[in-house]
Amino acid sequence: MLIDFNNIDKTQKINDASIVIMGGGTSGIFLAFLLRKLNKKVIIIDKGKIPQKTQSQILFEKKKIKKIPYNKAFIIKNKFIGGWSNYWGGLLTELCSEDINKKYWGINFSQLTKLYDEIYNFFKLKIDRKILKKGNRNKSINNIRKYFCFYLKNQNFYYYFENFIKNSKNITYYYNCHLVNIVTKKNSVSSLVLINKNKNKFVVKANMFCLSMGVKGNNQFLLSLKKNKPNFLKKHKYIGKYLHDHIGIDVGNVRISNLKKFRHLFENGFLKKIKYQPKLFGRYDNLSMSAQFEDQNNFDQELKNIKNLIHTLLNLNFKKLNFSFLTFKSTLLFFRYLFHFLINKKIFNFFGDDIRLRIQSEQTVQKNNTFKIYGKRLYKENLLHNIEFNWKVNKSDYIKINKFTEKINQYLIKKNLGKIEKYNLSYKNFLKSLDSTYHLSGGTIISANIKKGVCNKNYKVWGVDNLYVTGSSLFPCNGSANTTLTILALTLRLSKILIKKNIEF
Repeated sequence: MLIDFNNIDKTQKINDASIVIMGGGTSGIFLAFLLRKLNKKVIIIDKGKIPQKTQSQILFEKKKIKKIPYNKAFIIKNKFIGGWSNYWGGLLTELCSEDINKKYWGINFSQLTKLYDEIYNFFKLKIDRKILKKGNRNKSINNIRKYFCFYLKNQNFYYYFENFIKNSKNITYYYNCHLVNIVTKKNSVSSLVLINKNKNKFVVKANMFCLSMGVKGNNQFLLSLKKNKPNFLKKHKYIGKYLHDHIGIDVGNVRISNLKKFRHLFENGFLKKIKYQPKLFGRYDNLSMSAQFEDQNNFDQELKNIKNLIHTLLNLNFKKLNFSFLTFKSTLLFFRYLFHFLINKKIFNFFGDDIRLRIQSEQTVQKNNTFKIYGKRLYKENLLHNIEFNWKVNKSDYIKINKFTEKINQYLIKKNLGKIEKYNLSYKNFLKSLDSTYHLSGGTIISANIKKGVCNKNYKVWGVDNLYVTGSSLFPCNGSANTTLTILALTLRLSKILIKKNIEF
């Protein structure tokens, strides 16, 4: 059931629930859907609005950031329910065994792989380990190998689960909510106090609570709770610490020497109707890194129109067909794209000279990358305080990315594919050119005990009986790229833990 919190008047009462999920983004919606098996009352609260397909789903806060490097993930926020899935591309990337083995995750790699497989099956992606081996069948050169990432057909979780959100009897989704206060009792959260635009306040009681507000939101909630009720989280020293992101940077252009072979290896394609993207993967020292090739011609509007037209045709969506933009030249290009797809099951790519190599690297996890509270509360009737983000990049990461780039160059040369040009980056230019990739992680990391992190192996906040966390804020490290598949995997595991407890209210 979907309810606008602003339309509730003070005479109405919100029913108590078995569990309250704070945040209705990717992990919040998915967790609620999985918990439907309990046949108990679940409430999701979210500050956003219903997404509109014609509007931008992203809102950048107007902040002047003079620090170099700076992280764009801190100045961006979602203004619609569905969270990051409103503009996430749907790319699913797995962690490797080294990522799990080097930090405490509470599960081993074999357990995580099984969760990945369950996620694939849930979203009707018929991906088995044989397909993955086919994508990774090439022998590594200098420990560089090709691998496949897969795309969801519908990445926007609000639209994917829209029928469930609107029609579920036991799951209520309240949007346009603002949190005023948290009521605690001994070692538990007992209720939340919410307010709407009409200044009507409501108390929401539950047996269990789960934070699903993204990295910034989860850390902001716990830091604000600790400041307002210091005795409640007095033993915690690591809330808001060990933040990390992926470092994304264009390291140079690729001069292709064997175009046919290059296309064969690196064009996006389809396996059993599942779209995939080939990347190169490797490790340097203790960091996982990935590389992808981007044809800048793909940003040409004419090519975008041609690809959209082919996509519409292949989906038999004839009502949306639009041929008005086609000229004689673009018509020839349209048929070239279409025949290339029908014959090769791949998306025609790499026919210009501006082929850029983009690296995404895991960031070394540093204790001094932190969130901390500063100034006053966001506004008077709000529990949450403003928080400040301190993000630094270790110089050793710069050295490792340069070494990895050289490995990629050797791979291309030995495979007779081409070579990289213009990738001699100074450290100063590196800091100016790098991007965060909006894959922010950490701050409420999983740990073996409270002296090393914030949540236990079951994603429950240490020392609190009924407060759980989901999302990438749990990650003690984050692999080479794209966090959403692992977020979904951990959310799936959390749902099993809560269902096993057989929540009773």
